[in-house]
Amino acid sequence: MKVILRFYAIFLMVLPSAVLSAPCADNHYDIDQQSAVNALGALNCTIVTGNLSISNSSDVVDLNALSSLVEVRGDLAVHANSNLANLDGLLNIAVVEGSLTISSNPLIFNIDGLISVTRVGGNLTIKSNDKLTNLDGLANVGSVDGELDISGNNALANLDGLVKLSTVLGNPASGSYCYNVPSNVICDPDADGRVNPGGNMDFWADKTWGFENTPIPNGKVVAYPFLANAGPANGEGRIIFSNNMPDLRATDYYWKGWFSQTPGGPTLNDGNNYCQRYSPNPNPQEMRWSQASVPDRFACDLGSGERVLYFNMGVGCYEEVLADKPLSERNCTVGEPFPGIGGYGAYYVKVYPR
Repeated sequence: MKVILRFYAIFLMVLPSAVLSAPCADNHYDIDQQSAVNALGALNCTIVTGNLSISNSSDVVDLNALSSLVEVRGDLAVHANSNLANLDGLLNIAVVEGSLTISSNPLIFNIDGLISVTRVGGNLTIKSNDKLTNLDGLANVGSVDGELDISGNNALANLDGLVKLSTVLGNPASGSYCYNVPSNVICDPDADGRVNPGGNMDFWADKTWGFENTPIPNGKVVAYPFLANAGPANGEGRIIFSNNMPDLRATDYYWKGWFSQTPGGPTLNDGNNYCQRYSPNPNPQEMRWSQASVPDRFACDLGSGERVLYFNMGVGCYEEVLADKPLSERNCTVGEPFPGIGGYGAYYVKVYPR
């Protein structure tokens, strides 16, 4: 999956120092009327010390009055607002100490109003927003202390907006494989990895046999979950790939392998080159990773904490590979699924952990 970085110019209101730390009058706000939104905004306060809920309303249409808010110390929820189209009034909120929930808002097509949020202290839930097309508003979120649930957003094509998310503490380290799998990704930790695509990479620590001729069905990404638990031992790993498939150079499609936080998600460490590889024919190709406190500079740094991560493989037409090639000379269109080659319905790769 291609990671798209989008840059936003954010103009923050300059407030007097006495107002910058002003708690709102009430601890909690449960809002379902536009007049209540405006009344809270008129206080010009910056901190909601408890929960802020804007929910179950057909009357709320505009959150711009809330632009003075910079912190919510409880939960922040925007739920079931039938006429609310955006979250732009929340653009100065940097920290949500509790859970952050954006759910069942049928008109919201982006969440750019969350662009200043860097940390969520509870669960992060983006769910059942039918017109939501991207997660770019989460581009600065680096950690979620609770669980991550992004599901039921019918127009959402990818998770590219999670480019800086490196830590999700609430999803259990084991037992939560293949959590929130996009429609274009295959993630089955119990698959045999040969007849059925998928499997898991938990064997990496003891360096046992990997997958022989594991299939990547045309147009799909296959995500292999594994428990990254070698931090205490300063563990490092290596995978070597090979195949007997036709070379892809003439098609401009490339095999890609990469590590991510979520199934088929953005490459770890802001797209670090050592966390992803492209090849027209991975025969052989090698990737290394590390959980050491001082990782090898040629390895993908997975961090030392125990957590579930994913190694992904796909075959696609990638702008990163074709950036220097004129459109008129390209033999594939970026974003189009791989149609196959040599009459095969899947691309087969041998995976050797070392």
